[in-house]
Amino acid sequence: MRSSNVAIRNLQRTAQSEMYDPANAATYKGVAKKSLLLIGITIAAAITSAALLFTYPAIALTLLIISIPATLIAMLVMIFAPQTVKVTGVVYLVAEGIMVGAISAVVGAAYGGVVLAALLSTFGVFGVMMTLYATGVIKVGQKFKSFMITALFAMVVVNLLLFVVSLIFPGVNALFYADGQATLFSIGISVVMVLFASFFILVDLSNIDQLVQGGFDKKYEWNAAFGLTVTLLWLYLEFLKLFLKIASRRK
Repeated sequence: MRSSNVAIRNLQRTAQSEMYDPANAATYKGVAKKSLLLIGITIAAAITSAALLFTYPAIALTLLIISIPATLIAMLVMIFAPQTVKVTGVVYLVAEGIMVGAISAVVGAAYGGVVLAALLSTFGVFGVMMTLYATGVIKVGQKFKSFMITALFAMVVVNLLLFVVSLIFPGVNALFYADGQATLFSIGISVVMVLFASFFILVDLSNIDQLVQGGFDKKYEWNAAFGLTVTLLWLYLEFLKLFLKIASRRK
C-alpha cells in the first residue's frame, strides 16, 4: 500500500531492498516517543519566537527571515531523501515553530484567548481522532487516503488561483472579508479546513500502522512522527484562523 505521507512515501520500496533485524523493528511506543519529542521541539521554538518578538524584535525578525528558506530547503531534502528526516525534520519543525510562534504572539496580543483555544482544540481533536481510529469506529482504506490526497492538492491549487485572481481583481477579497471583518463564507471555509485537517490525522495514524505492521526498521519511526507532527501543526493553524475570524466579527 502506497503511503500518502511525504516523509515516508517511498519507504515501502526501501524496505524491500534492505534487510531489517526483527528485534529492531518500529513500534508504536517508539513512534509515540519521537512524536512527543518533535512536538516539544516545535512548541519550544514557537515559545522562543513569541518571547523574542516582544523583547528583541530585531532578533525575532532575523529568525523569521531565515526560517522561510529553511523550511523550503528542509522539505525538498526530505522529499528526495526521506531517510534524512531525523535531521531535516527537526530543522523544518524549528523553522515552522519560529513562524507559528510569531503569528501566535501577534494574534494573542490582539485577541486574548484565541491562541489557547486553538491549542486546546488541536490536542482535543487529536485525542478524539485517535480514539475513533483505535476503536475501529472509523476505518482508513486506500480509497480514503487517495481521496484525502486528491482533495489536498485540489485545495492547494484553488488557494493559489484565488491568490493570483485577487491580485488582478482586488474585489475578490470581499468574498472573505467585508469592512475588515471575516464573512460567514470565510468562516465556513475555515470550518471545512479544520475538518479536513482533522481527518488527515487518520491518514497519519494509518501510516503509523503501516510502518509497524510492515516490519519497517526502527529508524523510520522518525518519518511517521514527523508526518503526524506536521499535521497537528497544520490543524493548529486552521483552528487559529477559524477562531481569529470569529473573534474579528465579535470585536
